Amino acid sequence: LDAQIQESENIFSAISQNEASDVQLASAMQLASVKKMRGDFTGAAALMEQIAKSSTSTATTVISQYGAGYIYLYNLNDTKKSQEALERVRQIVAFDPNAKIIEIQHFEVLPLREYAFDLFERGKFTEAKDAFRTVLKADKDDAWSHCGLGVIYELEGKKKEGYGLVQQGYKLQPD
Repeated sequence: LDAQIQESENIFSAISQNEASDVQLASAMQLASVKKMRGDFTGAAALMEQIAKSSTSTATTVISQYGAGYIYLYNLNDTKKSQEALERVRQIVAFDPNAKIIEIQHFEVLPLREYAFDLFERGKFTEAKDAFRTVLKADKDDAWSHCGLGVIYELEGKKKEGYGLVQQGYKLQPD
C-alpha cells in the first residue's frame, strides 16, 4: 500500500508541475490530499495555499484556502494560521459577488463538526460532546451535531435526552 501511495504522489507531483491546465490544478489538489494522508501536514497546507494563490477560480480558491485552514487547525494546532486562512475566505466571500452564495458559517462549523465526529470515533466522548455543543451554539440547525450529541447521551445512559436530540436531527434533515 505504501508503494502505491508513493506512486500516486509521484504522478500527481509530476502532473501538477508540468501541466498548465485544470488537470494541473486537480493533480495539485490530489497531491495535497496524499501529503495529508502520509502525515506531511505542513506540505499539504502549503500546497493548498499555493493552489489558492494561483487559482483564477473563486470556488477553487475558497475550497483550497479552507482546506489549508482546516489542516492548520486540526493537524498542526496552529490557530493563528488557521484564522488567517479563514479570514482570507471571509474576504473573498465579502467582496466577490459570485461568492455571495457561499455561507461563511459553513466554513466555520464544518471543520468543528468533523473534528467532533473524529473525537467520537476515537472514543473521546467528553471532548466530542463539547465540540458538538460548540457547533450547535454557532448553528442551532446542524442536524448532524444533534444526532452526534444524541448518540453520546444515549451511550451515557441518558436515553430520553439522547433520543430527543436524534429525533430533532432527523426532523432538521430527514434524508
